[in-house]
Amino acid sequence: MAASPKKGTNRNIEVPFLLQEAVRNGRAILFLGAGASKECRNTAGKSSPNGDQLRDLLAQKFFGKPMGNRPLS
Repeated sequence: MAASPKKGTNRNIEVPFLLQEAVRNGRAILFLGAGASKECRNTAGKSSPNGDQLRDLLAQKFFGKPMGNRPLS
């Protein structure tokens, strides 16, 4: 079982046999990093907000004003 290469690349990734077996038998837990959905689009073709955009959306919704000068950390 090789992972599908990213569009425009010729790279094949070999998945170790033990990992393949764990997935087949329901013994694997998938962990995704923060960038896992970076290139995803909804049915309208829009992407998810990045960290700064999400901060601004939440600030507008809950505080009624943008807070663009606030750090995320």
